[in-house]
Amino acid sequence: MSDLKLAYWPEEPNSKPLPKQLEAHQADYRFRMLSGAVRAGKSVWGCQEGIKLSFKFPGNTGAIIRNTLTELKRTTQVTFFKIFGCTSDDIEDHPLIKSWNKTEQHLTFINGSDIYFLGCDNLRVLKSLDCGWIFADEGIEIKSSVLQFARTRISLKLNVEGFNQYFFTATNPGDEEHILYKWFIKIPETELEIKNRKKCWCGFTTSYDNKYLTDDYKDEIDSWKDDKEFHDRYALGKWGRFKGIVYGEYDEKIHLVLEKDYASYLSRIREYYAGTDWGFTNPAAIPLIGITGDNDVIVIDEIYETQKTNPELRSLYSSKCVKHNIKPRRDYCDPAEPSDIKEFQNNGIPAVKGNNDIEAGIRKVKEFLRLQPNGRPKFFIFERCINGRKEFRLYRRPTDEEVNDKKNIPELPIDKDNHFLGALRYFFLTHFLGAGKLQAYKKSGVPDLSDLSPMAAMIEAKEKKRQIKKEAGAK
Repeated sequence: MSDLKLAYWPEEPNSKPLPKQLEAHQADYRFRMLSGAVRAGKSVWGCQEGIKLSFKFPGNTGAIIRNTLTELKRTTQVTFFKIFGCTSDDIEDHPLIKSWNKTEQHLTFINGSDIYFLGCDNLRVLKSLDCGWIFADEGIEIKSSVLQFARTRISLKLNVEGFNQYFFTATNPGDEEHILYKWFIKIPETELEIKNRKKCWCGFTTSYDNKYLTDDYKDEIDSWKDDKEFHDRYALGKWGRFKGIVYGEYDEKIHLVLEKDYASYLSRIREYYAGTDWGFTNPAAIPLIGITGDNDVIVIDEIYETQKTNPELRSLYSSKCVKHNIKPRRDYCDPAEPSDIKEFQNNGIPAVKGNNDIEAGIRKVKEFLRLQPNGRPKFFIFERCINGRKEFRLYRRPTDEEVNDKKNIPELPIDKDNHFLGALRYFFLTHFLGAGKLQAYKKSGVPDLSDLSPMAAMIEAKEKKRQIKKEAGAK
């Protein structure tokens, strides 16, 4: 196998690893993280490290994981196969490859080493594997519970000199609440944290470290300097929470529902709704929302996809509803696309126009994020809603400099990282503060129940009628 030389960088003959990539390869730690900016070579490093461990130790078993299998096939797997000068359609013809099962996403080298490509949306296969190594690409997007579970699967034993088990991840930076920050960056405080940190290595890299970037892409990165915080994170690879965050009340220690607690929250839900923010080049986002009897709002799942037509989006919507055995009563949609709303309606989805008053919607969401007198908020989000959680941490208002440059409207947040949050606003504002509903309540003499879910309102109104009828009978 050593007679065949693979290019380090796909489509760059005779290329070699960059200094930070080489340092990451040479770091002999059980747990490793290469954190950095976009196009800094992180995914290439992870794929090459997996290939190296597969070649070095015949009979090894590895797994390359990402948040979803769809995303993995579209990104990391393409990079992996390009290293061999192949695609998923012809990788089996490469002389180093013994077999490739496209259906099971299982690759076998001629030395007997195996690699499985797995999405974290279905870890059934990983649960049955004993791995010598696992590479988690874009670890910042993967649920903490999945990352913790994946570390337990590096349990393969091989009677080969020098063999060790490894978990390594390549990732863009995030905020300091993420478990990767705790594992690799945060200063350890307890004896256990100090002990565990000795098994970890972390390296940092920037987009500017990649000498293989084209001049056009370098110009694109430089253009990000207009947004300093965005440039710091995605070009310079800096961790930390953005300033001017719109939803500063959002705190995953309070609002996040871990997978182990899903059932107890689901049991409280009495009815389901959805919100839809249309998109194609930008993501289309649909949070699936449950409302409890005491009016808590729980986001149980999300659809967050680019390049999807309306029929494809409807199919994803239906599949999610079947998966969770739910039937949303209303889907509050971006009113800017009435034809898309009509198409949803014509195909059995209860779509209606949502209210898109940005500031009023933000205020209503904030009400539910804030702690109530009982010490709990009225909004919760399931751990699997990776993109929604990410937007909560990124959606922000412009700085004074950005306003002075006349690139943003002073009163409004920056128009990005707001697709899931836009859909959530349509739901909150239309469902709880719909002007028409309020007027109808007032004109009919029915008590103002706008702060109750429709089911709770119906129950209360019905109880009031029953009481009136009872009193009339008594007379």
